[in-house]
Formats: sequence, C-alpha cells, structure tokens
Amino acid sequence: MFRNDLYHPSAAQTPALAAHYHRLHHVAFPGFVESGFFAQLREDVDRLLQRSMRRDFLMACMDNSPRRMNVVNGNTIEQLSQWVPAIYTAPELLDFLSEIVGERVLPLTDDIDRYVINQLRQSSDTFGAHYDDYPLSFVIIMESPGAEGGGYAEMVPNATSLAQLEENPIRLPLRAGDAYLLKADTTAHRVAPLTVDASRVAINLAYTTPGYVPRMTESAAMLYAEA
Repeated sequence: MFRNDLYHPSAAQTPALAAHYHRLHHVAFPGFVESGFFAQLREDVDRLLQRSMRRDFLMACMDNSPRRMNVVNGNTIEQLSQWVPAIYTAPELLDFLSEIVGERVLPLTDDIDRYVINQLRQSSDTFGAHYDDYPLSFVIIMESPGAEGGGYAEMVPNATSLAQLEENPIRLPLRAGDAYLLKADTTAHRVAPLTVDASRVAINLAYTTPGYVPRMTESAAMLYAEA
C-alpha cells in the first residue's frame, strides 16, 4: 500500500521526520502511497464520493468558520469501502505513525469521523478553521488542484485561537499520493479556499493515544451526520 522503502519505523529518514513533527506539530510524507496501489485506492474513493453529502454552513463552535465541501462519513465508508478501513487499522501504518509521534497511535472505534473523505470541488469551497476532537489527523491527498488553485492545508502549531490562521500560517501544498500527519488538537488548521473550479480530495484518518481525553465538540456530528 505505502512506500515501505521510505516510510517505516526503521527507515533512515524516520528520525528526521519525527524531529520535524515534534518541532512543528506536523510532517509531510511526499509520495506516501505506492503508485501501483494508488489507482485502486482512487477507484474506491471515487465510488464513495458518489454517496457524498454537500455541506454549506458556518460552524458556530469554531468561530463561525465556513464549511463549503462535500463529505463522506465513517459509517458510509465502513459499509462500502474496499480499502479505507483496511488502511486505517494497517499495523504497518500504526507502527510508523507511533514511531513519529513517540507514543502508541490508536484507532478509534465507531466515531463518525474516524475516517472520512472530504472534497472541495468549486471555487470558494473550503474546510474552515478548526481544532480536532482527537489529537492526531493523518491525511492522504487523492486529488489536488496544485498550489496555484488553493485547497492547501494551513496551520498554526500551539495556537491560542483560530484567528491566528489569519496572521502567518504554515502552508502545506501537496500532490496526489502525498500524505501528512498533524497534531490536530492544539494546531489551528484549515483547508484554504479553492481559487478555481477544481477538485481537492483527501482521506482524513483520526487517531488517538493512550489515556487521551477528547474535546467532544459538536463539530464532527454537524459536519458528517446523515441528516
């Protein structure tokens, strides 16, 4: 599934990746998905997007930041996906992420946002500013308009408010097949608005760590519930 020559616990570059994560609370993994597997995963995701739900509202509990996007929730993925649940619990992925984070990375059980697919598909679509309920978000980019088209992740580690995203955020433009890990509970983050009519698709996998007490805001239910 993944570039095991580059991304596994004993790989030569793993200590440097872990150091970057601990310093800046995120780390990117270029070319994470093995090219031969990417086509199979893309087919799976495209089929799931046929069941996506449109969201267009302001998230009150996150400073009224906008949600203009299409989403597929964890329950739909659980029922219909060939690959996403298997990726989520893959021992090689959990071991690698645990090495980066420095403690055991654990999957969630039945949370509606344990794994989701998010799609921006027209100009001004955005996944607005937020923190996550759980500490870790691992994101696989399936489709990207390129840095010039918007739709890149923006983040501020150890942010005291979401408003800090308006100051000088870190920007993380990535390509299809790339991935990144984010300390999502203390890092203010968003997906910048698309500036063109294009598609930005990502698989978001949420993880926790031993003893972690989640925020339990209403944001996940509002964004991903069926109704």
